[in-house]
Amino acid sequence: MFGLSIGVSNVGEDLPGPLYSLLSGLNAATEDIITLAAAGLSDRAVTGKLTRIVVFLTAPAGMLYNALWYFHVLVFAAVCATVVHDYRWVPRPVRAARRWVRPGTGTEGQRRDANDVE
Repeated sequence: MFGLSIGVSNVGEDLPGPLYSLLSGLNAATEDIITLAAAGLSDRAVTGKLTRIVVFLTAPAGMLYNALWYFHVLVFAAVCATVVHDYRWVPRPVRAARRWVRPGTGTEGQRRDANDVE
């Protein structure tokens, strides 16, 4: 380590060509390893359809506009979408509105007793 520190202290402002190539290659290899780990993690973590949609929409939005407050808004919107989807808050009002507009189209109107044979 001491020899490495002396060697680094003797390097001037510009790096020699071979050293610059070595550092660039190490940097590229490190980025590749990180990318591979992220891809493996996404395959395991993103399993649901809604999760894929949320990631697909929020990732580009976060890359295109990177204000600090914007990330909190994205997380809040994703949480709201997930809660609405998980608790199925949208289908209930839609079903109720459909029954109100067309009575008799619900599940009760479609059932027939076994005694009601024509």
